[in-house]
Amino acid sequence: MRWGWLAALAWWVWNTGLLLVWLVASVIPPEVSGAGEADPPIPARIIIYHGVEGFLIGMLGLGLNFRLRLAGMLLPTVFLLARIIALTRLEPFHPDVRGLVWAGVYLLLLFLFVRGAQGAWSYHRFTRP
Repeated sequence: MRWGWLAALAWWVWNTGLLLVWLVASVIPPEVSGAGEADPPIPARIIIYHGVEGFLIGMLGLGLNFRLRLAGMLLPTVFLLARIIALTRLEPFHPDVRGLVWAGVYLLLLFLFVRGAQGAWSYHRFTRP
């Protein structure tokens, strides 16, 4: 369970960090390239999505830390659904090296979340019947 909620905490910190960087970057004027074109801004829907996803995963991870069965069962489910939405609708998956590394990170997190759910379930079943 410990690794599951620590992975959820790390994912929340990562998404919150991205959110803060994007919010600060939206205030800084865009850099103009040599061709005279500015970099396109990051769409607001992606920023909002990462903020909400990070918050949900963080709260479910906190529930897993408190050994709540419902949070343990929802954590891998919400993460899997959020990644499917993100990889199909917001940021299409490209099977290059960077995409495969992120796919490995997502699978590792999903594995840790499933193991955390198993730990929350067995904690209540074997130690607190």
